Amino acid sequence: MVEMGMHSPLSILRVLLLGHLFLACTPNLENAVEFHIEPEEPSTTDDLEVEFDYVQKSYRWDYLWFRAQEGSDDFLRVEEIEGGTVSHEMTRRGERWQVAVVSNETGMQTVQELLDERDIITIANTPPTILELTLDNPNPKTLDSVTASATYTDADDDEVELEYIWQRHDGFQINLNELNSANTSVGDHWTVTVTGNDSALPPGTSEEMTANFTVRNSPPQIDSLELTEGPTYEDSEIRVEITASDPDEEQALTHSIEWLVEDNVVLSNTPRVTGEHFKKGQEVRVRVSTSDGSLSSPQMVSDPRVISNTPPYIVLTNNTPDPLRESDVADCSESELLYEAHDIDGDTVSVSFEWEVNAQTVSETTSELSSGFFQKNDTVRCRVT
Repeated sequence: MVEMGMHSPLSILRVLLLGHLFLACTPNLENAVEFHIEPEEPSTTDDLEVEFDYVQKSYRWDYLWFRAQEGSDDFLRVEEIEGGTVSHEMTRRGERWQVAVVSNETGMQTVQELLDERDIITIANTPPTILELTLDNPNPKTLDSVTASATYTDADDDEVELEYIWQRHDGFQINLNELNSANTSVGDHWTVTVTGNDSALPPGTSEEMTANFTVRNSPPQIDSLELTEGPTYEDSEIRVEITASDPDEEQALTHSIEWLVEDNVVLSNTPRVTGEHFKKGQEVRVRVSTSDGSLSSPQMVSDPRVISNTPPYIVLTNNTPDPLRESDVADCSESELLYEAHDIDGDTVSVSFEWEVNAQTVSETTSELSSGFFQKNDTVRCRVT
């Protein structure tokens, strides 16, 4: 700090302040004043203001502000600024400013040179500001990718480059704005940090903004349901083969199975169903979901299986037919108790007959064969269907 004392006991000079220095030409030291400009290292968002540090005698002050454009050494008076404050809207990055403060009590005799480096402040770059950081999926599962996006503002209207850094809880990092699901596992804790760098030289860097989440469990899924191949009858058994998967591969899956006959649940928690639960013509489906112990998959329903008509069948009895004589009529009806005709579906069963004599088919197709078709020592056979 430099102080200017009395030049002459008869001369009263107007008080002059330059930069950080108040030069007082007065008859005595009671007018000594110190001041500075705040902030001392301003940026484009800061107002400039004269702050008095020490005043011995109160005056009404006039403020003379001078500005040099970036790259110029010529300081020009800014006439429209009259007070001790310069709005940041009047300043631009790279400009240099000086101020002289004079008392209006006496006439000003001279204005001291304003080129002393201590009296000059330079408007610095204002770094960009991150306004908001958002995630397109703030609660992702293991199959979900996550994209971060940020909005920003820059007081100097610079171009701003955003930098995103994803960091996992174990320190692993990815420098992209998208976190691909291939890099995540259930339980991972991720933090994304965004900063903005403007195009100034040197560039200004914004303060960081962060967002974080923990990767949630993904539910398992049913990939396919396959029912036993082939036609299905009332005496059949239907089995289901289940293919399921779990993206997290945490533990063995547990299936929930429901067998539906005509859309009604008839049996649960078994991979097979038998004919006691369905009849000819009914539709059978199976409905399955699977669980990893925490989450269950959506249910999947199989294609319908229509129960086919069960063919009737014949069971031979242990009865032996009576000996056949030349004059007899051979009888192959069920009433002879040589066989029994059955139908699982409960349908009425009709039978047809085919007769053979000595392995030659004869024309008779009823249940009886007259003696005119055979003679002594012939072999007579009846085929029933």
